[in-house]
Amino acid sequence: MNDGGFVSRRELVQQLRALCARRLTGMVFLVTEDNRMLQMRLERGEIVQVTHRNRRGLEALMAVSGAGRGRLRFDASSVASTVRDELTTEMAFDALLAETGESRPVEPPAGSFVLPAEMKSTIQSVMVRYVGPMAEYICQEQFERATDVPSLVRSLAAEIPSLDRATKFRAEMAGMLGLA
Repeated sequence: MNDGGFVSRRELVQQLRALCARRLTGMVFLVTEDNRMLQMRLERGEIVQVTHRNRRGLEALMAVSGAGRGRLRFDASSVASTVRDELTTEMAFDALLAETGESRPVEPPAGSFVLPAEMKSTIQSVMVRYVGPMAEYICQEQFERATDVPSLVRSLAAEIPSLDRATKFRAEMAGMLGLA
């Protein structure tokens, strides 16, 4: 079953914490399964602004609190506003995790997974055959989130609209990359 790349709230926070740990600057776009979008501006790994429609800060976070699953996309080229919310990064994590019953956010996995450039190129060239020119964008997003090769292949397969073609993609990748 294709889940559209949506992950649990816990996994979303893990992904967001990993971006913050890398001290990135840019925009994080969080889209929920029920199609609500939250935008978070990062400056050197700190969440400095959160917006959802006409809401900001904690109010914006609370507006999407009922949505369980979602997906993140990070864009380093989008750094528009200089306005800062009166919100700390930890406050944002706590608000995102409020409904899960966890009092503190989950730490990102120790060490970061680095995929060799040659393997990225191979995977992306195969992905182009399955989804066309969007493969570059999809692959870039998934490469940033990857924790290992098998989960990367599963995540990429979830981006392929046809279940049959997604299965073929997984099989092709398993053969090329020596996955069991």
